[in-house]
Amino acid sequence: MSKAFTPRVVQQLAPRITEIVDDILDKHSAAGAFDAVTAFAYPLQVTVICELLGVPLEDEARLSHWSALLARTLDPTSKQATEFRADPAEIQRAGTELSGYFEQLIERRRATPGPWSSAQRLVSRCRTCAASMRRAGGPRRRAVPRRLGPW
Repeated sequence: MSKAFTPRVVQQLAPRITEIVDDILDKHSAAGAFDAVTAFAYPLQVTVICELLGVPLEDEARLSHWSALLARTLDPTSKQATEFRADPAEIQRAGTELSGYFEQLIERRRATPGPWSSAQRLVSRCRTCAASMRRAGGPRRRAVPRRLGPW
């Protein structure tokens, strides 16, 4: 995933990141106080990653849910804290659903590529993310099917 955050890519996305930050802060400004991690940092990172991958706004909540479940497999403290434990079957299901979602997204982008990115860049980013997850000991299922090209 780090290749998706090269200085050039981030610089190009900077105006949009500023808009996202402003939107999140505006949403919480009336409350006066809010949790910086759960109400700001987490939504910011999910939204920016969705922007980079071309995930439609209406799918962000699903992506966020799947990501949160899968992230638990990478955090050693979550395995110890009862409130953060997730059923292994639920985590496996999240990985399968996320993989299926990206397979469909890739197919849609190939059929109707937009100006934000070529389908090949999306495939490359998904493969990079999948490789990072494998190195970290995350889900073993291929995030991108073989028919979309070699790893």
